[in-house]
Amino acid sequence: MRIPFSKPGRKRPPAAAPPETPSHLKATIDLRELHCLRPPAPQNLVDIFPGGWLTGFPPEYGVTAGKVNCFDFQEDPRVFWAGERIAGGFRGKNVLELGPFEAYNTWQLERLGAEVTAVESSKVAFLKCLLVKEITGLRARFLHGDALGFLEACLKEGRSFDAVWASGILYHQTEPLRLLSLIMRVTRTIFVHTHYYDEAAVQASAPVSGRFDAARSEIRGWDGFDAVHHRYGYRETDQGPYFAAGPDACSFWLEKKDIFAFLNRAGFSRIEIEVDNPGHPNGPGMCFLAVKP
Repeated sequence: MRIPFSKPGRKRPPAAAPPETPSHLKATIDLRELHCLRPPAPQNLVDIFPGGWLTGFPPEYGVTAGKVNCFDFQEDPRVFWAGERIAGGFRGKNVLELGPFEAYNTWQLERLGAEVTAVESSKVAFLKCLLVKEITGLRARFLHGDALGFLEACLKEGRSFDAVWASGILYHQTEPLRLLSLIMRVTRTIFVHTHYYDEAAVQASAPVSGRFDAARSEIRGWDGFDAVHHRYGYRETDQGPYFAAGPDACSFWLEKKDIFAFLNRAGFSRIEIEVDNPGHPNGPGMCFLAVKP
């Protein structure tokens, strides 16, 4: 902003106090670190988060990022598996993705012909999604904000989707039934990848059982349905570059039977399970497709 010159003889008002420097900027900064001094290239985008990527990009993009090939349909076949079980596949379908993380499923959904709207609340994950979009040429629209708020806004607007892709989000919720209820009201086809609570499986693993506090589990209701909510606690050591949970210090896991019963009572009578692994090292987990005929 240019400051106008004062006319001769005019008294200037006292200058306003400069805004306080945010605490995270008070330390001495090497300004060169805030700029990229290399010629423009896709790798420069990846390197905005050096060492912070879980996912490796397909070879055709010529960048080096994470070590897990989540874009690969053989390494992560979930999108392909679901597409084979949806009438007409994903081609031309309007898909809502909740929690895209590093946008690898977004990329897969588009490869199978879907039109994707993705909602991500994590600032870091959202920015990564934009970088993936720039590197790979995705057409998807990425929105930054809370999935629950977005779904409630969709209901008010009468907006619906051909399918909702909810991978890795349900078990990070403090109100998981609320999330499921909102999803069920905007679509008739849902893919869910989630952990769930199973007493025997949890107790068989000390690292997993140590996360739960039985004394703080709760029986809660939603839409007239009651279910035990098992409290799962996060730890400071979880806060690594791949941490993708919600903003709260804990979440609540549901039991598998309650997840399916809640879906069934809303008319999602067709449920197909892709994977059910009670012995997963991070806790019992499953992937399934739920369809309301």
